[in-house]
Amino acid sequence: MRDAAPDLTLVIACYNEAEHLEASVARLLGVCDLLRLDYEVIFVDDASRDETQRL
Repeated sequence: MRDAAPDLTLVIACYNEAEHLEASVARLLGVCDLLRLDYEVIFVDDASRDETQRL
């Protein structure tokens, strides 16, 4: 468990984003890694009807 809060918290709302979510998140996390940020990601899925929840 971490002692300190992350530098950045990303809250990503998703609805039927299975086609785009993986690539978008990969790009976003790549930027966070380049900036050497300590981050956390929270995904909120509002009952998607596609495979978003499984990702």
